[in-house]
Amino acid sequence: MPTLWIGPPPTVSNVPPPDELEQMQHIARRFDVAERDARNRALGRAGEERIVLHERSALAAAGRDDLANRVRWVSDQDGDGAGYDIASYEIDGRPRRIEVKTTNGWERTPFHISRNDTEAMIVPARKWSGAL
Repeated sequence: MPTLWIGPPPTVSNVPPPDELEQMQHIARRFDVAERDARNRALGRAGEERIVLHERSALAAAGRDDLANRVRWVSDQDGDGAGYDIASYEIDGRPRRIEVKTTNGWERTPFHISRNDTEAMIVPARKWSGAL
């Protein structure tokens, strides 16, 4: 059975109770949300750019300049709605989707994966033609 949260009812004007308001104002004075968002976006962009360069370099080093030139930074060129950030290729030419998660924390830093990200991971099953 799911946990049920029981707390005070919301006010008619949807204004938090005074003690909660004071706590929130204290946090807001110490914490610049816009600055944190800008830092996170810059970090994420730097991570994606690094992976684009890596993919192009790895494919070129494998003699696949044709594929290296086709690597696309999807989130930069088309926006962030595809569910993946980079369209790349395996050395044999198979397409590959890459979702980049960048952090300046340690390797166990938790990160968010959206439903759109997970849906982009699912590759539709290919129909078997019967031929081997």
